[in-house]
Amino acid sequence: MKTILIMVARVFLVAMICISANYSFSELILVPDQKPTIQAAVDSASNGDVIYVRLGPYLESVNVFGFASLTIKAEGGVIVNPPNGKTAGFHVMSDGVTIDGFEIAGTDIGIRFEGSFNVFSNNYIHDVTEAGIGLWDFNGGSNYNVIRKNVIEDVDITAILLHGPYGPGGAGNGLNTGNIVIENKIRFARQGGISIANAENTTIVHNTLNYIGNGGIDLSSQQSDNESNYNTIAHNLIDGVHTSELQPSAGIALGGRGYCVQNNIHHNEIKNITNADINRGSYGILLGDSVKENLIHHNIVVICFGLDPYWNTGLKNRDYKNSWN
Repeated sequence: MKTILIMVARVFLVAMICISANYSFSELILVPDQKPTIQAAVDSASNGDVIYVRLGPYLESVNVFGFASLTIKAEGGVIVNPPNGKTAGFHVMSDGVTIDGFEIAGTDIGIRFEGSFNVFSNNYIHDVTEAGIGLWDFNGGSNYNVIRKNVIEDVDITAILLHGPYGPGGAGNGLNTGNIVIENKIRFARQGGISIANAENTTIVHNTLNYIGNGGIDLSSQQSDNESNYNTIAHNLIDGVHTSELQPSAGIALGGRGYCVQNNIHHNEIKNITNADINRGSYGILLGDSVKENLIHHNIVVICFGLDPYWNTGLKNRDYKNSWN
């Protein structure tokens, strides 16, 4: 017993030394107390530093490139509103970056990112022309990012976009894995709420979507040799999807040029799905031809004005214990 206690003590001591080594050189950088802008603070920061941004506004577009660990946290009421259009509030090409508590408005993209182990949380993003939060990694390899508890509204295209079906260079062929989109609130996204493409083991849970155009949550594989597999879409509330364009509207849709295989769609509540053209259909859950071997269970679809609350033209999909009203 004494030997075990000595071993535990030694392990604890080594762990404390390692933690001390990792954090002993971290600094707290205050904006505007120490640096006049967020970008100036980022430019002076090193891995492991924390940037704390006091009340704004800050009229800038912030580039966060080449980090392995960095936290940028807002005191509250901060607006990153760049004076020149066609830009992002934050453009992150790093790993391990946390952006928390910002208000971002008047941009093309609220947060545009590429990298792994990033966290974007508690931000209020509104009045953007493309995407609220967008992953643009068309070669793949942006993994295990977390998008959590953000409020995103008044978006001209898509609120949350992960390797999406539009953008510079097309959709690409890369695969992004293990990303999490959780507990976000999305309102008034005119062409889509959450769009995921070429994804694996991605989790989309406990999000609330209201007044969305075209599609609430869309999972696709964008090229014929791609697949979006083993993803989970669960416990989301989708209330109000409407399209006036020449295409179906859907609460949750799976499809694309490649296959969507063995995804798990469960315990979602979907209602008020409408289409200006009744002949084109509005669906609670829509599975396309390239969708196979997926599990669709314990979902509730109510007040779906269209052809069918559930439409499946795929292969070997299994649905059970759903409520189609």
